[in-house]
Amino acid sequence: MDPSSVQQLKVVVTIHGLDWQRAKWGFIALSILKIGEACAVKFSHHIICVSLSLHTYFKMRYLNCQFSYIPNGCDKLDGSSIPAPDDMKSKNYILYMGRLVPEKGVHKLIEAFKEVTSDMELIIAGPGTHAEEYNKQLREMAKGDERIRFIGSIADQRKVSVLAHAYMFVLPSDIEGLPIALLEAASYGVCPVITSIPIAMEVLGERDLARGFVFDPQSTNELVTIFETAMATPELVTALGEVAQTNVLSKYNWDSISHMTSNVYNQLGEQI
Repeated sequence: MDPSSVQQLKVVVTIHGLDWQRAKWGFIALSILKIGEACAVKFSHHIICVSLSLHTYFKMRYLNCQFSYIPNGCDKLDGSSIPAPDDMKSKNYILYMGRLVPEKGVHKLIEAFKEVTSDMELIIAGPGTHAEEYNKQLREMAKGDERIRFIGSIADQRKVSVLAHAYMFVLPSDIEGLPIALLEAASYGVCPVITSIPIAMEVLGERDLARGFVFDPQSTNELVTIFETAMATPELVTALGEVAQTNVLSKYNWDSISHMTSNVYNQLGEQI
């Protein structure tokens, strides 16, 4: 390769979250992550942020770089044609899917669910390898309630089946990048239950349009109330799921996302 052509190459960095905000990091790791963030900005020609919240953060903090907001997308999928999981009853379980780490708030989910009288199950899907002590804590909290099931990581057809037949999908997080599992659940028309953190709220859209249930991440009581309301009004859960589906398929459309991404690279290419 001609050395002069190497100097003309452009660097694009996609930011999926502010990892230094996660509770698991000590001082040294946190400092390294912050240095990595600064280097990503300094040595790139363009930054793509997958959420408006991230885009706002970078635009306010770093003034001398080009930024774009380009989210991830989701596919339009027909959950009605997908068979229910063999070990679960369709629309008779609440689903959490994600990593089992403290900032995801699964302990709050278990605490709230145990306060609710129902024959529904709470299905917790996700790897238990990221925070061993926290995982032990979660299983200890769930002891004595046979409705709470940990099913580990799920993928491929099992993941699709579990998602499509959930009654509700709960995201109890304190911190997120762009919650892909939330997009996937909503794309099946599963009613979302989210915390009022900006990035999760962004997925559901404007506050004055009901597209799911929202609760204060610090309030277990609010989540208990949502569970009780949702279990008593399945027609509301269905309606919110349908509206959430329409919203995410419109906002997170792969055709428009690929077009925006292509534009970024084409514009950089014209500068070479």
